[in-house]
Amino acid sequence: MTLSPLSFGPITTTILSDYADLAHDHNPIHLDAAAARMAGFDDVIAHGLLPMAVMARAVTAWAGRASLVSLSARFTAPTPLGAVVTVSGRVSESSRQDGREVVTLSLSARTDTGVEVIVGTAQVRTD
Repeated sequence: MTLSPLSFGPITTTILSDYADLAHDHNPIHLDAAAARMAGFDDVIAHGLLPMAVMARAVTAWAGRASLVSLSARFTAPTPLGAVVTVSGRVSESSRQDGREVVTLSLSARTDTGVEVIVGTAQVRTD
């Protein structure tokens, strides 16, 4: 069983600025191209939690918010300005916890250039 892919983007400076305000994270690598270049990036990069939020949305769109038990992620690459991020996932395991069925999802977030920026797992109740 697979999740329907969910895409977000392209990532723009307006999105990054709005996200910085909401998250209270004004790290210059997300907002200032010169600062990002000084840190070794070609341009500003997205906050890691921005594509992770897309991952969470893909899971809750599939299972419902109340069914989400846990979500974990590992950032594997920066998400560049202009990227469209697409989250995909599949059921990798099923078990019973406290008498309820719980499935584990294996998740991936990739840019439109194919770069995997996040890998993750989620557990959701299915009954």
